[in-house]
Amino acid sequence: MLFREELSISDLELILDFTQTKTARLMGLLKTAGLVQSRRQDYWVFYKLKEESVELLQDLLGLMEKDPIFQKDIRSCEVMESNRELMINKLALRQYKPRNYD
Repeated sequence: MLFREELSISDLELILDFTQTKTARLMGLLKTAGLVQSRRQDYWVFYKLKEESVELLQDLLGLMEKDPIFQKDIRSCEVMESNRELMINKLALRQYKPRNYD
């Protein structure tokens, strides 16, 4: 999931169906292990894989691909990304539509 883009704790909660506390703790462990980097923006913290950890994690993912829970998480991530793109497009279109002030 983090191979694609950076994700917030809220995004990861939805994808993994974990609590905020569990998700934040997990991301803290991954950051301490040097696998992810984070950046804060307003109230959110976004996580992204470190370049040097990508190859190691790709090898691990190759072993996990057949796990049904992992497959479900990937599908959830794809739906979330699609919904995010739809919302961005909808907001962009809203800016260009003339309003009727009858």
